[in-house]
Amino acid sequence: MAYYNFGEYERALECIERSLQIYLSIGNRPDILFIHRGLAHHGLGHYEQAKAFYGQEIETARQSGQLLELVHSLRALGQVYLDLKQPDQALVPLEEALKLAHEMASPSLILLCLTTKARAHLQRNQSVEALKTSQEAVGILEAYDCPGD
Repeated sequence: MAYYNFGEYERALECIERSLQIYLSIGNRPDILFIHRGLAHHGLGHYEQAKAFYGQEIETARQSGQLLELVHSLRALGQVYLDLKQPDQALVPLEEALKLAHEMASPSLILLCLTTKARAHLQRNQSVEALKTSQEAVGILEAYDCPGD
């Protein structure tokens, strides 16, 4: 993930693919690698591949009950749709991610989902909805006494 964090998505993808081979050779399930592959493809602008890998991670996370991975993958899928300027499609996974984040009572996940959802409303030219969503995020910050800039 270091390569990914420095924007070296091609190198990140090479490492992820090598990791996948190792996982498979020792009999481990490479579930977490799906989201990493999605992130790398997303960073490279390969949106269809990113959607496919996020979709695989969503299915795997649903089946195994891994809510954290599910929320992150749903939010990432929503972000791909925003990058594709498809805010209507983005709202579907974002709403599900936000609902799960609330169920998990995770302020950081809720904030991530809310900020992405606000961007979707802005892309839809829904300023009032974007403002309401942003105000909800501010409420979360205040409720959990999180520092805000």
